[in-house]
Amino acid sequence: MAFASNTFTGSHFVFAAEYVQYKCNNSVEQCNVNAPSNVTFDTQFDQQCYARVPLDEAATCFEVNQSTLVPCNDWVYENPDSFVAEFQLGCQEWKRTLVGTMHSFGNMIGLLFIGPLSDSIGRKKAIIMTGVLGGALGLVRSFATNYWLYVVLEMIEAAVGDICSPAFMFKRKKPLILSFLSAALFFLLQPFLPSDLTWLSILFFLSGKFMASIFFNITYLVTSELFPTHTRNSMHALCSSLGRIGSILAPQTPLLLSYWVGLPSILFGSASLIAAIVTLFVPDTADDSLPDTVHQAEFVGSNERRKEQEVELI
Repeated sequence: MAFASNTFTGSHFVFAAEYVQYKCNNSVEQCNVNAPSNVTFDTQFDQQCYARVPLDEAATCFEVNQSTLVPCNDWVYENPDSFVAEFQLGCQEWKRTLVGTMHSFGNMIGLLFIGPLSDSIGRKKAIIMTGVLGGALGLVRSFATNYWLYVVLEMIEAAVGDICSPAFMFKRKKPLILSFLSAALFFLLQPFLPSDLTWLSILFFLSGKFMASIFFNITYLVTSELFPTHTRNSMHALCSSLGRIGSILAPQTPLLLSYWVGLPSILFGSASLIAAIVTLFVPDTADDSLPDTVHQAEFVGSNERRKEQEVELI
């Protein structure tokens, strides 16, 4: 149960980062629109973040100063139960995406400590401890009434509750390269699909995400088999922590949509393609026993290492 909570720790950001349409509440009141259901939500920035100034107190919604705008401080949301509406994040897109960034930052910091800790006290104790702490912090975070308190709890929860990843035995190198290339293909093609085929665009994007999930887990398995026994968890945690730099930046990619809607997909696809090329130079660890020393780790996947294993068997 403690380990299973890791799944929820890493997936709730999908709901927190939901984009919600909204409109400045000032303009709604000026036009005597009483019910939010009657509001026509518009994505134009000035209608979301600014309000027209009435000519006088008795002016109607049509009698406004067209050249003067004032910042909006209250909004009507299309989904009032969303994370954005709960913390009044209208016209503050960076706060919506910051949640995922802080989650990954906390995850990166936690990996630097939990890896050595599991080497010291054992994997079982580390999994139970982090799972319980992560669940407790997640429960506390759900009652947060302030945005910044929510973000801080998000970071701390990720530091202790999202640091365990399962690994299962399959061949390594070919599936890893294939998943990288498949993800690159789906992501790079997705922006150029016909705009009227929305279902096809979603299918390509989700297929790329599916392949990304595959290579993400295989990468964890491969890196764990490249390091010697006494430092395996520490080095694995260090590599994973460095990988969180990408996770920290990834939640900010929706902001690239303002330049071109296909830019995030192109970025993800290019990264997957580069990773596939680099993986060609990584040894396949499937047929090797786990290295116990640094010397053995240096020759993982080589003929010399296989000869050593044959001698050990004899």
